[in-house]
Amino acid sequence: MLDTATLTGIFYGTDGTPVTEADVYVVPNQKYLASVGGAAWVPRSVSFRTDASGAIGTLDGEIFTPGIALGIGQHDIAVRKAGQSWSGVLTVDAAMAASATPTTLDAALQPAPPPELVSRADLAVGMAETAADEAAASAAAALAYVRVTPEEEAAFASGPGITILARAPYTGPETADAVYAALFDDPEAVALYDQVYDRSPVSLPDGETYTPPARFGVMS
Repeated sequence: MLDTATLTGIFYGTDGTPVTEADVYVVPNQKYLASVGGAAWVPRSVSFRTDASGAIGTLDGEIFTPGIALGIGQHDIAVRKAGQSWSGVLTVDAAMAASATPTTLDAALQPAPPPELVSRADLAVGMAETAADEAAASAAAALAYVRVTPEEEAAFASGPGITILARAPYTGPETADAVYAALFDDPEAVALYDQVYDRSPVSLPDGETYTPPARFGVMS
């Protein structure tokens, strides 16, 4: 049985108003979570929804159920609606999981600044954002997929702290294959990629080994 806590409440945007009728994506930060039975559980990203009041929950067909259950640990949360995005980190601890009452969303949520949207799909770019100082870069670096038009590409690529690891013309969902093929064909790009995304095998409590996937995320 997995140690989980139920989170309930309204998700508010940076302007203090509820974010209603929005898609909610939650991605666990850890590769595995401990469970009551001692077995390891490899978490997956999950999708939720906010209702007309901004309350977070699950949507099954047309039936909305308030509240979401998450395992102990930290989880990245992204709430998206009509081209806008809000993000943050949810922290679930043992006390929340042991509580007989649900935990409010506010108690677990640490908001993060909303990301800048550089969109319009013409070119897919795999990139790592780094700081100028190499020591700080290893701690602060992040990976992201970005789609820009040919007109936007030059300005984006010359932005401060941006290193493009691989790119390919956007042709649909299969574009990810082309981007990763270009990435893994470039030893220098792979070295930077591995500094940010650790693909090293992890030993689980039950003696098994979990190897993270080669791809750090999913490109739509």
